[in-house]
Amino acid sequence: MDRARQILSLVSPTLPLNLMIGATGQKLIFPLYHAVSNQSPAHLRHLYRIKSSAEFERDLDEICKYFEPLSPEILRAPGKLRKRKKPGFILSFDDGLREVAEVIEPILSKKGIPAIFFLNNAFIDNRAMFFRYKASVLCDIVQKAPEHSLPETEIANILELGSFDKHKVLAGILNVRYLQKSRLDALADITDFDITRYLAEVRPYLTTPEIGDLQKKGYHIGAHSYDHPRFTDLNEEQMKFEVTASLEDIEQRFSPPMKFFAFPFTDHGIPARVINAVFQNQPDAIFGSAGLKHEKQAFHFQRIPFEKSAHSATVVLKTEYLYYMLKAMIGKNLVVR
Repeated sequence: MDRARQILSLVSPTLPLNLMIGATGQKLIFPLYHAVSNQSPAHLRHLYRIKSSAEFERDLDEICKYFEPLSPEILRAPGKLRKRKKPGFILSFDDGLREVAEVIEPILSKKGIPAIFFLNNAFIDNRAMFFRYKASVLCDIVQKAPEHSLPETEIANILELGSFDKHKVLAGILNVRYLQKSRLDALADITDFDITRYLAEVRPYLTTPEIGDLQKKGYHIGAHSYDHPRFTDLNEEQMKFEVTASLEDIEQRFSPPMKFFAFPFTDHGIPARVINAVFQNQPDAIFGSAGLKHEKQAFHFQRIPFEKSAHSATVVLKTEYLYYMLKAMIGKNLVVR
């Protein structure tokens, strides 16, 4: 949760959410999660806070007090969408993690809540690993290692640090960018982090049969880029490739009834011509993660992350609506590219 939202979260709980929904007219929201687990795995532990299954169920119950769960298929009926009087939400999950099948889907099925699960093509079946997840495991290794048990000089050199300082090393690992990800592989080599073994034993990602089972149960899947880069680290042609390759591969392998694309990390800073190029692939909708905001393009939606703090879903929603209302006063609710 950014600084502005942190401050607003101190006062937002006192405000009535129903009145804020009515005052803003924002009756369709898109909650976003990644994983739900009672034990945060090493590949997620150092990146963001994971909701437990009990917390996640409470979140859903709180969201459902104010919003009706909607099938993504309603996005194909814009007339119905505009005429709806009752607030609704379309739930989604990024990165295609195994917790989707083991924890999340049973809860959603019990409550009758539809969802979209966004997949990174390169990671399906645990064939490869997101560079940020590698960074989190490496942080776990460094944090738990006995003093002077690691090749400290080599680690400092790879991260371009003057010397080995555990706090600086942890920060340095988490600051590695997509185009520098070979540094993480180099660190894995010298710290005995066997990535292939980790993928085989821990199985962070969904498998093809599990994805097929989700589809049979009526859930939607979507594309989330080929291997989860931060798009602003890429040139425009690389951005377009990540979108096209991801959408085409998902279509060929799973034949989803609707085409969805969610930008990894964020779509902030992505040029309008890239967004326009994405729509040339004719998706039913594309998604960012900037919170409650408007886009110029129809069927480009911004989602609300629910994992950035320990706050309840109600507080997250009240904070998001308060932030929206304050930004509306200065005309800052439209994403400008």
